[in-house]
Amino acid sequence: MSLELDQIDHLNSLINNRHYYYDQLFDCPLDNQFEFNENDISVASLCRLTRKEGKRSRQLDDHLNLLPKLITNILSNNDARARNNQEAVFGFIDQTAFENVTKITAHVFYLWELSQSRNHLSYLVDEQNESNDLNNFVIETASAVMSLGSEKQYFDFNQPADQKKIAKLLANWSPNFINEWFEGKTIQQWYQDSGISQEKQQEWNKIFTPSMVKNLIVHNSTDPIGTLNTIKYNLETVLTDQNIADQLDWPLEEVKSFLTTGLKIRFAMHNILDPLKAVRRFKYNLETVLTDQNIADQLDWPVDKIKTLLTSAEIKGFAIRNSLDPLKAVRRFKYNLETVLTDQNIADQLDWPLEEVESTFTFFDKKHVALNSGLDPLEALKKIKYNLETVLTDQNIADQLNWSSEEISRYLPWFTKKYVAIGYIDNPLEALKKIKYNLETVLTDQNIADQLDLSLDKVQTLFTPYLRKYVAVHHIMDPLASCQRYYQTKTLDREY
Repeated sequence: MSLELDQIDHLNSLINNRHYYYDQLFDCPLDNQFEFNENDISVASLCRLTRKEGKRSRQLDDHLNLLPKLITNILSNNDARARNNQEAVFGFIDQTAFENVTKITAHVFYLWELSQSRNHLSYLVDEQNESNDLNNFVIETASAVMSLGSEKQYFDFNQPADQKKIAKLLANWSPNFINEWFEGKTIQQWYQDSGISQEKQQEWNKIFTPSMVKNLIVHNSTDPIGTLNTIKYNLETVLTDQNIADQLDWPLEEVKSFLTTGLKIRFAMHNILDPLKAVRRFKYNLETVLTDQNIADQLDWPVDKIKTLLTSAEIKGFAIRNSLDPLKAVRRFKYNLETVLTDQNIADQLDWPLEEVESTFTFFDKKHVALNSGLDPLEALKKIKYNLETVLTDQNIADQLNWSSEEISRYLPWFTKKYVAIGYIDNPLEALKKIKYNLETVLTDQNIADQLDLSLDKVQTLFTPYLRKYVAVHHIMDPLASCQRYYQTKTLDREY
């Protein structure tokens, strides 16, 4: 469907004819392979199918620069109508909501106008065109933005980075598709279409965590379903232990030891076109670059200090997350730890008393931040402070988890909240929901007994309430696998 306004017969009321505008903007077929005619598909479909490359003319840049003003005027007028009890689709609850939705809507149109230009079509928004239809297209788009509101916790509307992510998704897909993706309906349908058994679905559900589902569609916005198919192929065909051993001339036992399921998933997703190349570089980094002696030389630390301070898992982290220059990341870690994350610097940045900093952040907490926060560890500390003081209050936890104060005290003492605030810095509430699910659903006597082939009496003797809580919190992604490991080795490391 094109945006030929004269083809719409007297649709002067968005209230009564919203489906016309919605369909023209968002009615997106899922198949990305068909031959398309720009007159037969929605604006979002055309954007999704348009190659994102090419130079921009000065005229186009001038037009794009005008969009925020034009969008703001249209939405401001709509809001004024709502406040005056005139015909309007919605009104904004406050100025912040108005500004956030307007920014996102303007960026959606920015991406659409780029698509229109690359397909040699006229602009959707024209400063000379003030028709009701034009206003209604903008208002319907803003309504779509609001349908992905912050209460659904997909995105934080106040964060500029999340605003761009929302705009990118809505420029390519309908809000219905996006909501179904985050609700898991799309992936469930993919299971059925791919012939994945119920047993296998349980394994895949461990892979598709909320953060993974979000990353999949954000980073593969034009073809998330095709991306699912490629990840499946990578995991089931390319990244088998035997194939890795054969391709990299790596002993099979070492492959099994170094490449956990989680690491394979990372390579399958983040190096989707050539996961073996990423595995090869990982192997080189571990065996050649990140030796204890090499790290000691870079940091001017004794080798014994390296062996004491950095675990094998943390060294693997350098090899994975900083694959092109892991030693640069090692140097940054030392600088973060010794220079940035001093108690006095933290106290100054967070406006906390020095004594509170010293009692709150242990050396291992600071080490975790230094390892995982990259270029801005102090920004990470501000997030941690916000998590502790605002997100992880007893009242907020009670509201989100429907737990009593007694349950919160039992399951989430201060040090557990701090662990969640640091270890799951970007979404601590999602982590708490997973912990609750682990405690109430996964780590039951019967589940553990079935997993380990033990009697219920033995499970109750071995897996005390304290141990189950530890596993639920510190092995959040696959607690039953951790129970298996504990039963076999009687040891359990924290995930950080």
